[in-house]
This record gives sequence, structure tokens and C-alpha cells, in this order.
Amino acid sequence: MIDSADVFLDTSILLYAALSRQDAPANFERARKIIVEENFGTSSAVLTEFFDVATNRGAIPLRKQAAADWIDKLALKPCQLVDAGLVKEGVALSIDLEIILRDALVILSARRLGCAKIYSERLTGLSLPDLTITNPFV
Repeated sequence: MIDSADVFLDTSILLYAALSRQDAPANFERARKIIVEENFGTSSAVLTEFFDVATNRGAIPLRKQAAADWIDKLALKPCQLVDAGLVKEGVALSIDLEIILRDALVILSARRLGCAKIYSERLTGLSLPDLTITNPFV
């Protein structure tokens, strides 16, 4: 496994790639293109959220085995483990930036993987000196 990445993928990018062929075809194609063409990484927290949302929400949720297959493939890419130390750092960043802990963990995970960019719908509008945050669907 590679231990660094150029871009960090937030959960929504993975969900569009896995679920949105019918209801959001443009986002589906864009998300798939990012996954194929970018040197990306993610985190254990993002993979957990992906599995839960992909198998429990949407018009046609993924079967658990299909979501597990996605996890198997995604886990081959750089994946930042969210441990107690990262959670403590995340709490501090959450307080400092006035954002939710989940978003702070995305930022810290991207930094630990050496990413210069985060693809995310949620973090759009947040400005950080060391990371570019891009919503690929706008």
C-alpha cells in the first residue's frame, strides 16, 4: 500500500461513484473519473461512513456485500487510521475552526497523507492555507 496521496476523497465522492448512476449521472461520471485518474487517499472514518450510508440510504442502497467489495478496493489506496490521537487533534481543530469533528478529521487525515487537495461537498467555502478544498460537482 502507498502511504501518501495527492488528493483526499470525502464520503460523498465515494457515494456518488457507487450509487448515483441513475439519479445523478453527471455526478456519478465525475466521481468515477476522480477515482480512476487521481492519486487519492481516504480515512477509516470515511470508509465507515461510506459503508453505513451506502447500505442504508438512497433509493436503492447497496447490498452489504457490494459495499464490502468497494471497501476492499478502496482500502488498497492510502487510508489514514483514525485513532485516539487523531480524534484529540480533531477536537482541537473543531474548536479552533468552529466546524464539526467529522470535518476536522477529514482535514487532519488529508494532511497526514500529504494531500494538497480535498474533494468534498461538505467543506466547500472553508479556506485553509495548506489545502485546497474543491466541490467537484459545481
